[in-house]
Amino acid sequence: MSVLEPNDLFQDRGLIKITDGARVCEINTSNELLVTQGALSEAIPFLNVTFEDTNFVAGDSPAVLDFNAAAGRNSVDGYVICDGPGSFTVEFTRDGATYGGVWTMYSGEMIGVRNYDIDSLKITWTADSAYRVNLI
Repeated sequence: MSVLEPNDLFQDRGLIKITDGARVCEINTSNELLVTQGALSEAIPFLNVTFEDTNFVAGDSPAVLDFNAAAGRNSVDGYVICDGPGSFTVEFTRDGATYGGVWTMYSGEMIGVRNYDIDSLKITWTADSAYRVNLI
């Protein structure tokens, strides 16, 4: 990809475009990422869904965070943050039914979940804590 010049990035009528001359990426007024190269064009809806629990206790567990139900597709990027003093486990499903890939998060930790193809996350209590999750 070539280096963009200052005039390659512009905003016009709620539209943001970046181009290198051959390809154009833009975020349109429908909040979609539109990628165009020659005659080929694809619109990708940008859906950002956040989940938060500032007082995650045993009675809240497990918390199933269903991105697919909210966005109509699986997540392609995002993060999970453990904000509270305790810990919890996180696992994910690609199909909405079969969970796996369990990991433990401790106070102050953040993990990125780029390219995990997440339908839903399941957060399970191990000690009183808090979490923030943002999935795209």
